[in-house]
Amino acid sequence: MSTSERFSTRDKAKARLFGHEEILRALSRQIKDGTLGHAYLFYGDKGIGKATCAKLLAYALETGAFEETPSPLLDAHILIPEEGEATIGVDAARFVKEFLFQKPFRSPRRTIIIPDVNLLTNEAQSALLKIVEEPPVSSLILLVAEDPQMLLPPLRSRVQQIYFRRMAKQEVAKVLAEAYDVTPKEAERRASLSFGRLGSALQAEEQGGEEDDCRAFLERSILALWRKDRKKYAGLLRKLLWRKSLITRYNVNMNLQKKAIQELLKTVS
Repeated sequence: MSTSERFSTRDKAKARLFGHEEILRALSRQIKDGTLGHAYLFYGDKGIGKATCAKLLAYALETGAFEETPSPLLDAHILIPEEGEATIGVDAARFVKEFLFQKPFRSPRRTIIIPDVNLLTNEAQSALLKIVEEPPVSSLILLVAEDPQMLLPPLRSRVQQIYFRRMAKQEVAKVLAEAYDVTPKEAERRASLSFGRLGSALQAEEQGGEEDDCRAFLERSILALWRKDRKKYAGLLRKLLWRKSLITRYNVNMNLQKKAIQELLKTVS
């Protein structure tokens, strides 16, 4: 069984989205024109703003603006694993169906957001597929993932996919300095380490643990080899990019992955 949580900004910082204004404009047009789909996949790198956009879309449907309010939403839920569970199982799909088939209170849509689709079991995805194939008129399912391949092909083929790009280093530094009162020097430092992901830059002081350490180490290694001689190290770069894909798609031991990456890098002269 999986649990769901209502969205609320009470005692939390409001979600803000930068660098994806075109996506917000497109979604806004779809709401206005009545052409918003029933199922979307927001995908892109970790810390890029995908889940934030999903939240803001839920707010836009219910309040008319892409911004959070102090009051919780009545017609949107976020689906997460039950406490102590590592995955979202087929029972979650039953909840999704029951929730989406209810009449909205004040929004034109009942919205379910799944911020970690990699946690969905195959059985859960198959059950979601049936809902996506015959969705209630007033329903919206927003899936969030780093890689579209995390979804089974049948489900992936039936959702509209929206890619969230990385921001330029200068964009990240500017947002940090102007919107979050980070000093220019610190903004430059964080932007350089973020690899175009504003979320990572904002959490720079909080990051830690095996996952963040391995991801950062891998991306720094790829970037260094690319700048050094991408033709000479083409073979090694392919292996490192494969490791990056592995880390993105599967629940792997990050400590072992980092050791494997270090072994690969020993071949660099």
